Amino acid sequence: NSLLTNALKATRGMSCSPSCPRCYSVDETTLHLLRDCPSSQKIWMSVMTSSDLLINSRRDFYDWVHANAVDNSTSNVGCSWSIQFTSILWEIWKARNKLLHEKVPFDCNGIIVKASRSAIELSKAHNCKTLGLSPRTNNLVCWSFPPAGFWKLNTDGSAEGNPGKAGFGGIIRNDSGQWRKGYFGKIGICSSLMAELWAIREGLKLLMEDHASHVIVESDCATAVNLLQDINTGTSVYAALLEDCKFYASRIANCSFAHTLREGNFCADVLANKGRIQESRMTILEVPPKDLEPMLLADMASVAFVRPPR
Repeated sequence: NSLLTNALKATRGMSCSPSCPRCYSVDETTLHLLRDCPSSQKIWMSVMTSSDLLINSRRDFYDWVHANAVDNSTSNVGCSWSIQFTSILWEIWKARNKLLHEKVPFDCNGIIVKASRSAIELSKAHNCKTLGLSPRTNNLVCWSFPPAGFWKLNTDGSAEGNPGKAGFGGIIRNDSGQWRKGYFGKIGICSSLMAELWAIREGLKLLMEDHASHVIVESDCATAVNLLQDINTGTSVYAALLEDCKFYASRIANCSFAHTLREGNFCADVLANKGRIQESRMTILEVPPKDLEPMLLADMASVAFVRPPR
């Protein structure tokens, strides 16, 4: 009880009201501030399973903190849960103080992103120290934010065999990593390269229709990117797809193509796999599917994934 909550202030004659400055429904104790306030609950619900939430809700303050602070299971962002748990506590406390003293809105999503970033950095530092490694390594890959004012389109194609049953998917995000739109769909039987180009074409078409002006298109297929960067489309079986892609790109004021590694393209990969197994030609997503949310948060937190040596 060393945190200077409103309830503690009231007992010391430092505050006229002991109530929570977020929900105003009960006294702001330490446990209410960090766990039981509805706005804090929203954060915990985003990172914990229903069963874990139920178990934790029955614990008193000491048992709750201790049980989670010594839990070394892997969290949804890839680091130890104990590190993510303590990072979230710290971010909740900071955000509460900014709300109370600076009138900065309590942003649950922002807290999750900041806590995830802190947890990943702390985990990296701990692992490097434990293993005696340099913090710098060349085999870690993460999704990168586009420049200010740009949107980024990440695309992927998925084929069972080459050729085989294929699908495509893509995700459009702004310069803060926030979701703008997603899509996935089925193609039928085709090559993996055709699926990659199909994903790019459908994404560019959506961007053109949304009047996007500054766009970076990323694909983990180097061949597709090279073909799109080539002035000549040639007379191959992909010529029509390439012409479509270049036409839609020409309707965007500033549009460029870039290659990324698969480890930096996981969200698009998930959507492409959804497309391969669905029946409808194309599904457009205005909000992200629930199973993609942890990966989106990981990307926003710049979580890096290990790329195995080639």
